[in-house]
Amino acid sequence: MHGLFNHFLLDPVFQAFALILILPIVFYMIFRQSNLQLQNWLEIEFSSEIEMLKMIKQGNFKSTKSGEYLASLKEYFTPEIIVDLYAYIRLYLELSIAAKRNLMLKESGYDVMPDKNIMADLNELKHLRKMIGKTGELAIQPVVRMKHRELWKLNQLKK
Repeated sequence: MHGLFNHFLLDPVFQAFALILILPIVFYMIFRQSNLQLQNWLEIEFSSEIEMLKMIKQGNFKSTKSGEYLASLKEYFTPEIIVDLYAYIRLYLELSIAAKRNLMLKESGYDVMPDKNIMADLNELKHLRKMIGKTGELAIQPVVRMKHRELWKLNQLKK
């Protein structure tokens, strides 16, 4: 835009006036699109995480593709690490769902639901992360998508 403005395609006063009118509309459209993508991400991931956690709690997780994948890891990890992997996934899903719930409540103008055990759960997740190690984290990466956005989401629980 700056380069076009400097080429004086139109009267400079008219160009400045056009930019003053057009830029807020462009910024609004960008902000709206970003907000829609965030909502879609929250809703899609929220529902898939709820479904996965439900399968774990019902004992049907092994029948899913994620469960089959984790079962295939038994030949690479000790039984203790496998238990820690399952515990890590379950706790991560619970915390992730709570964080998304809180984000949605804030966005809707409601008060966040306080959780007395949140710090203990976050500390347990940190401990499980140490127990499974980098190799375990890499092994469950297809199941638990731990990226920068997810870490930010979990850190929202501390507030």
